[in-house]
Amino acid sequence: MQRYKRFLADIDNGLTIHCPNTGAMAGMREPGSLIGYQPTSGGKTAGRWVLIETSQGLACVDSAAANQWVRQSIAQWQPEYQWQAEVKLGDRRIDFRGQAATPFWIEVKGVTWALGDGQGAFPDAKSVRAREHLNVLSERVKAGERAAILYVIMHNGIDRVRAATEIDPEYAQVLDRAIQQGIEVWQWPTELSWSGVEMGAPERLA
Repeated sequence: MQRYKRFLADIDNGLTIHCPNTGAMAGMREPGSLIGYQPTSGGKTAGRWVLIETSQGLACVDSAAANQWVRQSIAQWQPEYQWQAEVKLGDRRIDFRGQAATPFWIEVKGVTWALGDGQGAFPDAKSVRAREHLNVLSERVKAGERAAILYVIMHNGIDRVRAATEIDPEYAQVLDRAIQQGIEVWQWPTELSWSGVEMGAPERLA
């Protein structure tokens, strides 16, 4: 398996598949790894890459899956809100807004970088966009609304998430400042298998 041009990957059976992950994919490109993909027909590639078996456990490659999982489960987690996805806020879009007496804004971040001993970190590459989301959400907190960063764990080798200070120290600084301003930080554990995903119970980190 070899990834190239960001969105393409050649696998050992000779097929080229779509790679739906623009990140560094640290630890998820080990040669000879067993992968899972959704076959497609009529397109430029033979399928969409979804899973990979890493040395630390099964991981989901598809970045969009985190939002899909949350969309299916958020009403059970926070039933007092009416949820809407992809809501424009200034010149950004926030993944979810819960409508109630006090709005609740949630930005989802999928976490796949497993560091060992159950620890995971975000981001796995410098992310100006992730910092901007924190700043936008901080403004909502200042306005008296509720806002959170939700780290969705997409790797069976991860139990707890932290900011990747070694990759993007500026993100870690902005996150610390956002927490001081009142942003909530949550992680959503999952259990991946070749047949699907089981969502755990969201856990508040800060």
